[in-house]
Amino acid sequence: MGSSDRFLDFLRATLGEVPSKHLPTPGKFCRFGGTSKPMWALLFEDGQGGIAGDWRDNSTHVWQAQTHPLTPQQSERVRQALQQVRAQRERQQRQQWACNAYKLRRMMAESLPVEPGSPVAYYLTRRLGLRALGGFVPGWQQQVIRYAPALPYFDEDGQPCGSHPAMLAALTSPQGELVAIHRTWLTPDGQKAHVPGPVKKLTSTCGPLAGAGIVLFSGPDEQGVIGIAEGIETALAASLGAGVPVCAAYSASNLAAWCWPEQTRRLLVFADHDPAGQKAAQTLLGRALGAGLQASILTPSTPGQDWCDVWAQRAAKAVQA
Repeated sequence: MGSSDRFLDFLRATLGEVPSKHLPTPGKFCRFGGTSKPMWALLFEDGQGGIAGDWRDNSTHVWQAQTHPLTPQQSERVRQALQQVRAQRERQQRQQWACNAYKLRRMMAESLPVEPGSPVAYYLTRRLGLRALGGFVPGWQQQVIRYAPALPYFDEDGQPCGSHPAMLAALTSPQGELVAIHRTWLTPDGQKAHVPGPVKKLTSTCGPLAGAGIVLFSGPDEQGVIGIAEGIETALAASLGAGVPVCAAYSASNLAAWCWPEQTRRLLVFADHDPAGQKAAQTLLGRALGAGLQASILTPSTPGQDWCDVWAQRAAKAVQA
């Protein structure tokens, strides 16, 4: 078995996948693994060693044809190769982020405000149990939520599957820069559209997601209180119920890493009642307490529920009363 074949066996064992079109060429950097090609490999020119990894988890694996420990010269070669890989990754990421930034700015620029009678207004009022979209505490940033009349949808293989009305929500960095857009495809009457799954709601990013969020409110209230929840609807429901500004983190992992505004004195974490939500909430709580804030976690009493479910049930009872 030649060194290229042995290197392929190494890739299968460590990454679970190999390049589909051709064998790695010695001395040439190779990317593979789906449309975004997050996996990479480099077989050294002499075929006696190589490195590989996955950018999604920043893993790196070293392979050598011989089983003895690396010599100082081989270790230096690995170090130089890793520097080359990191530099190439950074260049490619900067280029991709610049391309994505243009697309995201264009998507937001072509969208419309959420007006009464639009699919987005129907969707939010239905989800929140409201007769009209409004009644939020001061600081509600309505421009963060936008309406796209006909947003194209693509399936898992990148094939177009028609266009639908959609709710757009801007994810911004702690510095206020747009880094991604959250999309919810809808029907004209404000129901969630039936599109082929799994639905990829988040666009490609144009910057780091860590600490980013959907800034539904401009900042804490006059007492320095602000809340954070995972989803958009959950955050708006929590704000309606608690009477405080509540922003959305988009996901459990982002909730754990969320960066609160500087004026914050008290943080309320409106956690989903599921394992991921509880773990993320505890992580954020620890960060907030460590920073000297007053902080607490609020969780629905019923497992599996979020605060949007709780608010909708409350609104339904009020209508029936």
